[in-house]
Amino acid sequence: MTEVAVYEGRLVAWVPGRLRNPLNGSQGMTRGGRIMRSKERASWRQRTKLCVTDALNRAGVRTREGARISSKVWLPRDRKLIVLTAYVWNLYDPDALGGVMKPVVDGLRDAEVIHADDAKSGHRIEHRQMIDRKHRGVEVVVQPRPWNER
Repeated sequence: MTEVAVYEGRLVAWVPGRLRNPLNGSQGMTRGGRIMRSKERASWRQRTKLCVTDALNRAGVRTREGARISSKVWLPRDRKLIVLTAYVWNLYDPDALGGVMKPVVDGLRDAEVIHADDAKSGHRIEHRQMIDRKHRGVEVVVQPRPWNER
């Protein structure tokens, strides 16, 4: 993973892969279709955790209190703005994009970037999408939020 950057207090990480809508598909609700979708969600979740953890390590950002003194510490409970940009073959409906990106958000929880993804957590998660048929995946941008921002 070479595409990682920290600038102006933001962490940028790239998670490669092809996104699919879990609600669509030719398998329908058969047992094989559910297993395939479950494996795909788990794959995205694990890949996101690995890529974001690698980006945090390269940037010198720690997510726990016992971190080295010279590194930056972003605790999971600290409020953050997270922008997830999906680079896809065709654009999704705006309401379907949240379901497509759910395993990526769960991977951020696994990487201990955030502690929860609900509305009460204080994190703001934005979903965007762009067409790029050669380089498909998700760009993750994480930035701490000021305590007084709504």
